[in-house]
Amino acid sequence: VDHDHTGPYKVAREVGPEDVVIPPHLDDLPEIRRELSQYWNSAQRLDIAIGNILRVLDESGERDNTVVMFCSDHGMPFPFAKATCYEHGTRVPVLISWPGMGAPRDFTELTTHCDILPTLLDLLGVRAPANLDGQSWLPLIMGSAAFERAFTVTYVNTLSSGVSYPMRAIQDHRYALLFTPWSDGKLKYRSESMMGLTFNAMVEGAKIDSKIAARVEQCTVGIPMAFYDLEADPGQRRNLAADKRHAARIERMADALLKDMERTGDPELANIKAILKGEPTVVPQDPERYRLRGGGD
Repeated sequence: VDHDHTGPYKVAREVGPEDVVIPPHLDDLPEIRRELSQYWNSAQRLDIAIGNILRVLDESGERDNTVVMFCSDHGMPFPFAKATCYEHGTRVPVLISWPGMGAPRDFTELTTHCDILPTLLDLLGVRAPANLDGQSWLPLIMGSAAFERAFTVTYVNTLSSGVSYPMRAIQDHRYALLFTPWSDGKLKYRSESMMGLTFNAMVEGAKIDSKIAARVEQCTVGIPMAFYDLEADPGQRRNLAADKRHAARIERMADALLKDMERTGDPELANIKAILKGEPTVVPQDPERYRLRGGGD
């Protein structure tokens, strides 16, 4: 809600549709540009809100005694992003600062939000509980040790609508292997991220553009198993799962995912094994039990 960009909702320079850069997972359509501009303006309002929080922190006198961390719990609320395991749904920003930490730096290591708790505990000098999934970033930030993780594993289960759309992905810096157990040819995907201008524009565009039509089908029908080269195909449009040149890599990543799922007792383990064998999956639905009231339909 932008309240016509007035009062506390006013941004320094309102972004228009002509100003946006189309991310690779979306198509360049007028209504998509319009919704992206709304999203960018919302991000500016978020920036203002964070500035207000930091100002109050300064006024409290506790700025020099406070660790500040900012992160997003998912990607942008658009198709092939939020509420999916696609790259743009799970690659999110994390910023952290504390008094005396030194000059800002960027890090490209593979990390997950599971690392946040052990990192903060490490900063505070508190002993971390045993068997945490994450690991502290502090040695990496301080330059005292390497931070190595071969893959990251991401998850989606039941959405706020109460409908179960489980997805699992394992990826490294370049390649991503995705499993979509709900993709049985019958269930159609629907999330809050499809309720704005963008998905409707895609549906209209699909009537005259076969590539957009294929994209709509990919979004709504899903692909049981897909493999993407994120360097060559950052929008994850070309499924390379059947490409024999990647067979060994896919096998290695699938094995690593299965081991992680076994370690965590993942309820989708049987479904992922079924997909790998070419067998049907079973995704029970109990929307009334799991629905977040006030969430999307």
